[in-house]
Amino acid sequence: MCRRTVLTSAVVALWAGVCAFHQLPQNEIDGPSRDGIHRLFRLDGKFVHNVGRLQLQITNFGETGNQSNPSRTTVPSAEWPAGSGNDYLYAAGLWVGALDASGIPHVTTATYEREFSPDIAPVNVCVPLPIDQVADVRESYEGIPGGNRIISASVNPDDDGDGRVDEDFLNGLDDDGDGLCDEDYAAIGQQMFASEYNDYQPTTRQLLPEHVPLGIKVQQTSYAWATPGQNDFVGMDYKIINVSGRALRNVFVAIFADMDIGNRSIRGYFTDDEAGLVDTTVQYVGSTGEFVHRRIQMGYMWDNPDDPSRVQDAKGGDVPGYFGCMFLNHTTDPSGATAPRHVGITSFKFFSGSAPFPAGGDPENDAQRYLLMSDPQLNPDVIGQIISGRPLDYRFIMATGPFRSILPDSSLTISVAWVMGLGRGPSQSGGTLIDNAVSAQQVFDGLYTDLDGNALTGTCGKETCLRNTEIGSRFTYIIPESSLCRLRFHGNISSIVDANNNPLYPGIPDWDVNTPCNLQQDGKYVCQDVLGGTLQNNGAHCANQDTLPLPIVSADCKYVDFDCDVNTGQGGREHLVNWVAAAPLPAPFYAGQDGHGEVSDFQHLYNSRDDSTRISAWFFPGDHKVTLKWSNFAEQVRDAQRGNLKEFLGYRIFRAAGWNRPLGTNAPARNLWSLLGEWRVNPKGTPAHPLSDLIDPSIPIINISPTLVRWDPNRRAVRNDSSYTEIDTLFAVGRYSFVDTHVLNGFPYFYSIVPISVVPGDSAGSDVVLQGNPSASNAQVVYPRGDSRNDQKEVFVVPNPYKGGAEWDLVPREEDPSGTKVTFMNLPRTKGTIHIYTIAGDLVKNIEFDGRPAADVQYGKDPVTGGKGQEGRQIHHHPMRTAGGSQPFQGESRRHSVMRTLIVAVCLLLPLTAEGAQIFEKVGTLGGQSLKIGVGARAAAMGDAYVALADDATAVYWNPAGIARLSGQSVTLNHTSWPAEILFDQAAYVFNIKWIPGMLGVNVRALTMSRDIVRTTYLPDGTGDTFDAGEWAYGISYARSLTDKFSAGISANYVQTGLADVKGKSTTFDFGTLYDIGLLGAKIGMSIQNVGSDMTFLNEKVKMPTFFRVGGSVNLLQRGDSRVLTVAEFTHPSDNSEKVNWGAEYAFHDYLFLRGGYKFNYDTEGMTAGLGVKFPLTLSKASVARLDYAYQDLKLLTAAHRVSVNVSF
Repeated sequence: MCRRTVLTSAVVALWAGVCAFHQLPQNEIDGPSRDGIHRLFRLDGKFVHNVGRLQLQITNFGETGNQSNPSRTTVPSAEWPAGSGNDYLYAAGLWVGALDASGIPHVTTATYEREFSPDIAPVNVCVPLPIDQVADVRESYEGIPGGNRIISASVNPDDDGDGRVDEDFLNGLDDDGDGLCDEDYAAIGQQMFASEYNDYQPTTRQLLPEHVPLGIKVQQTSYAWATPGQNDFVGMDYKIINVSGRALRNVFVAIFADMDIGNRSIRGYFTDDEAGLVDTTVQYVGSTGEFVHRRIQMGYMWDNPDDPSRVQDAKGGDVPGYFGCMFLNHTTDPSGATAPRHVGITSFKFFSGSAPFPAGGDPENDAQRYLLMSDPQLNPDVIGQIISGRPLDYRFIMATGPFRSILPDSSLTISVAWVMGLGRGPSQSGGTLIDNAVSAQQVFDGLYTDLDGNALTGTCGKETCLRNTEIGSRFTYIIPESSLCRLRFHGNISSIVDANNNPLYPGIPDWDVNTPCNLQQDGKYVCQDVLGGTLQNNGAHCANQDTLPLPIVSADCKYVDFDCDVNTGQGGREHLVNWVAAAPLPAPFYAGQDGHGEVSDFQHLYNSRDDSTRISAWFFPGDHKVTLKWSNFAEQVRDAQRGNLKEFLGYRIFRAAGWNRPLGTNAPARNLWSLLGEWRVNPKGTPAHPLSDLIDPSIPIINISPTLVRWDPNRRAVRNDSSYTEIDTLFAVGRYSFVDTHVLNGFPYFYSIVPISVVPGDSAGSDVVLQGNPSASNAQVVYPRGDSRNDQKEVFVVPNPYKGGAEWDLVPREEDPSGTKVTFMNLPRTKGTIHIYTIAGDLVKNIEFDGRPAADVQYGKDPVTGGKGQEGRQIHHHPMRTAGGSQPFQGESRRHSVMRTLIVAVCLLLPLTAEGAQIFEKVGTLGGQSLKIGVGARAAAMGDAYVALADDATAVYWNPAGIARLSGQSVTLNHTSWPAEILFDQAAYVFNIKWIPGMLGVNVRALTMSRDIVRTTYLPDGTGDTFDAGEWAYGISYARSLTDKFSAGISANYVQTGLADVKGKSTTFDFGTLYDIGLLGAKIGMSIQNVGSDMTFLNEKVKMPTFFRVGGSVNLLQRGDSRVLTVAEFTHPSDNSEKVNWGAEYAFHDYLFLRGGYKFNYDTEGMTAGLGVKFPLTLSKASVARLDYAYQDLKLLTAAHRVSVNVSF
């Protein structure tokens, strides 16, 4: 939004009431439903994976990113890296398609049609939330209490001891009916988001009548890490559960992605993208520690670099990254009968433009969507590695399937990764799209662990436990003759080829039947029967003897090599754990309020026992300081892979400064962060400080819990033979406290408390220290602010003067259209409201404040509500000063009687954004507000209803036609004492020249203020310099009587505004007519004022305030020497609502005058009164003078006093 210079003035009145808090809602879900979308849909950008370099937005209905940007939020969908403003995603969504009993295809989509929905009325709710806010995204992290997962024998994954493992999905529901809430689920990664949604909500059918639900529920989890090499991707699991009561046949699952790559600050940044398909084979170290060959398939896009020589290729907003999506895992069937033969894409297509589907465009109904997902001609085996031919706005679909069926109450899990990279790759130096895709696959593949602590399981490739849990029954495990489990023991497996003469089993060596198994292939096929057993002592046998049918008759595990891979199931490691990465400890979390409110507003909502994930830190803004307080929850996180080892070493505290909220960003950039210090439990040999320096011993204990530990610190390994118990103690927020005093009030800061942890090696020298990246979202910004005062004597505004910007300005956004502000500092320690007016008395905005210790109030964005989306005004140029007094107010505070205080702040050039719907939308948007202040004490005393009277030299302002009725020369001098020590003066001279018919007039108006203190954002108490400001208008008028009853006139005005060393100017014209009815002295007058050029100020232009006035005057009574004159006027200003003015004058002997009036529909003005005295200057009475006084009640702005002298001769 472009800025316009607004030449206005403002007067601010502040009063105080009884001390009280204003309760702010925390993390409130979006308001009432709009556009038919229920408010439970997470569309506000609250949940963004921000621990790594890829900042990916997550919703609770299957959409990744957010197609409601910017109507609901300006948080980017996929920013990389943080703070860059480079977005790589518009929106992407899950598609699930299947055939019904009649063979008709149906597809449920998350994007563009939002056919998935969170449960609007869930059952078995266990979280303390309104029913329509339960099915939200929930955040967790690996190691959180209640989040243990099956990972090793060193920890019990049955968190609640009910004999079941991970039966309670993280969804706010009591899934297992035990009365507990989310107490036993699998927490994965340094940051995990979980949500649950389905496709059978009634509201979905109401919004999308053509939608036919499949009857599926989806449990979605996503994971991110900060570890280098693992921080450029986000993993996701979609567990698709069939709850329809009928089988779903020929199921396909797809990801539809509209990536829109570029910088959001550039219009049309998304129109020059390219798209393609990666289909390549890579080699990496797999979950067994052996090299594996893997086929990687991935849909991806990138921003085409601009070519200045080609207009169509020079869209702007170039960004360097490549962004892709890949399937990591799903059910497979080598025969292809029940599932795809391998993990990957079975259908891929990209498209652009708006062509119909038969011509290559987007699918528009379920039949077309299913056809696109299932088309064998779109299989990568057919189309190969394709890329787009020219830059356009592309989207793509990648699908996998078919899965023959999903039976009722059964599920299908699809794992995907969103991957970023610098270039397509691969590269020897790493960091490309393909390199990071390999890293994502490695993290998903995980590792094999010794879950049961038995060295005899997980040997000779046997990784799968078969057991019979039905009493009296049995089944037999049989290995088919064609299975690789048999073929690998043939002596010529390398000779088995496909139709293209390619080996069917590459990488598997031939078996030598004449060589003992312990002497070939590294002895991997030796199966131990007893501990320490060998072939020589008959305590072991060869795996080639295990190809006979195996009866399974009991509940005891019989391990088999189910995957026919000898590398899985070695060294006692029989259990595969997916999603394994070296995750730093989670950082204490501060929810934030976009810089609004105080921590005390929502601290009571914090529950250390139940909500240690979301809120474990508080950041308190103060006067030139920010206080950080956090709990020790990170110290309770233990490494289950290493026998519940406590990894915690200490903390590092980072601060980000210099942030200006770049477009399309959700976090400060990495280069803005600086290290404030490091603290360790044992700082010896490091530059760190002792951790004890941060500890507040008075903070209470929240919980004490025993933890079983199997880590042997001497052998530096997990021990399976014994364990011991350690006690973990969780303290409340405030256990640690740090105060940053090197901050400036009013500037934005971010803080990140990063725990330091250790991954032990074989020796102390090989230990690896881990720490996450400093990270924060825009909502976590903190603004230091001045303390409140016991009085109002030192209230001031910063910056002063304001010249179109300040060092703390932010880039404008929809929720903050101006991006700039001025701040009221040193407010009194009471509850109150700041009322902001233009110099002419028009109300612009009300700002509530509560007078708590941190009490600065910002003018330019709403610091209390943080409301967004309302149209407002922009801040421009102004000086501001304060003045005022106090008077008793009926009320009491807890400490002393409360005073209602009047504080006046005068802005010659208005700086505000007005968001209140109760205020006329154009108030404060125009310049030259001093031109709206009337002149002359007589006119002011009669309610400024003067357009039809205009019978003295002040007519040059009210109605230039009035000077045509003057019989001679006239001079007027007017002085006004305006609130806040502002002076307004006017002088006019009306005369005639014999050879020019009609009358001429000249006038000058001046609004001035004494010099004021220069205050800047860096030096709010003053720089030592002063400045002045004012507004002047010089005019010339001409009027002529066209008949004996009708006259017309015109004025030309040159207007100049001065602010310190900056000036602005404009030329305006006034037009007026006056008609004498001829009965009872009645007259009708009309005028149009301030028509002309815009004012230019600091290279910006602003319109002037145009007025239309129409009114009448009449002598109601005239008896002897007494006369009563009444006037009325209707006014239509271009920047406010219509006004009505009324006034009357009683004249006695034409020497003494009593006047009164009232102004209707004004924000500050109402009753007026005054008097006048007229006396001759010569004996002949050819020259007379009139001395007038007027009083104007300005309500909260106290009053204005006017004195005028008018001489006619």
